[in-house]
Amino acid sequence: KDDHDPITRDQDAEASWYWQASAALLGDAHFMDDRLTVRTAMRVTYRDYTTTDVSDDWQAVAGASAKYAFPMGAWVEIGATYTHLVDPIDEEDAPDRMAREQWDYSLDIGLDQLAKRVFADRLEVTLSFDFRTRDFEDREFSMGDRWEAEGTLRVAYRVIRDVSAFVEYAHMYREVEEKRLNDGRNDTLRFGLDGAYPLTKSGRLLGTVFVGLRRDEFDQGTYRTDSYHNSTDTDDLNNSLNAGVMLRYLMGTRTTITLQYLRSTEFSLHANYQDVDRVDLTVTRILVPGLTGRVAGYWELDTPSRGRSNKGPWRGDTSYDGSNVYRTGVGAGILQVINDFMDLDVTVNADWRNDTDPNGKDYVSYNALLGLTFYLR
Repeated sequence: KDDHDPITRDQDAEASWYWQASAALLGDAHFMDDRLTVRTAMRVTYRDYTTTDVSDDWQAVAGASAKYAFPMGAWVEIGATYTHLVDPIDEEDAPDRMAREQWDYSLDIGLDQLAKRVFADRLEVTLSFDFRTRDFEDREFSMGDRWEAEGTLRVAYRVIRDVSAFVEYAHMYREVEEKRLNDGRNDTLRFGLDGAYPLTKSGRLLGTVFVGLRRDEFDQGTYRTDSYHNSTDTDDLNNSLNAGVMLRYLMGTRTTITLQYLRSTEFSLHANYQDVDRVDLTVTRILVPGLTGRVAGYWELDTPSRGRSNKGPWRGDTSYDGSNVYRTGVGAGILQVINDFMDLDVTVNADWRNDTDPNGKDYVSYNALLGLTFYLR
């Protein structure tokens, strides 16, 4: 709805029924005296809407990796993952479904065992190289088409028991297909702690805490819309604080509480970048043997480097309005183990989206799902 539009501000809510089916496959194999490990994973979900005015959709993720451990104490792992998404996650300016394909390629080199021989089983060193592509199917979201290359060096040192201090440096380069967005590069330096620490005899605290600095630089350019020349986002330099905390408390053997906060700098569909603040809280408890309950909630703020216009930059309007997007959601569910081959689950969720742009899209979404999961063991 649009509260400022007299035509749409009083429009009725829209509801639809759907059924969905999912299939998943997991596997791993070991060769050469366990020095070579091959892993595969796949999950496909098809969603069929019973109403004719809503198109059906599907999502999928499939990946494979191979890891080889050398006798000297080093290891190398290569992997590739394909993802097909339709839900409007990751983008602050897209409340509608948007189909897109993603490829992620990775190369990781670990020197942990080799370093432990020199530093008394305390030091871990990892090099990572990642290459990612994003391809949106709809023309209105084609500004998201891009590729990214990133290299990361991580050094971790165990300070006490299962707790390690780490430092990470990452450099990433991004090239976009649409000329109305700018290519860019960034450097990130992070410091933090991760591991597990026993708080009581029956409870443990696991998690990661980090703080870092990120510097983004963007190229500037112009593009044509009909007979007009327009400038791309001129916010070409950004220094930001990146921080995060993930704490998981294992309260005995029946209750798990997870709290996550992340402040990051992310890709934006219409500007050089967006700053994202997000908080997630999840509580899971085994109510009785075979019956598990779960409640969760989140809050998110997306702040782009430049606000949106009435038409959106892909239609030639790049005016600044300083708008932000707020997202909030809550959910609850139960999972009942019927037998070794079948689970029953019931889930209800509610999501709210508020755009400070007077012409942005606000909505409230409610979703209830009854599911049966069959395990073909």
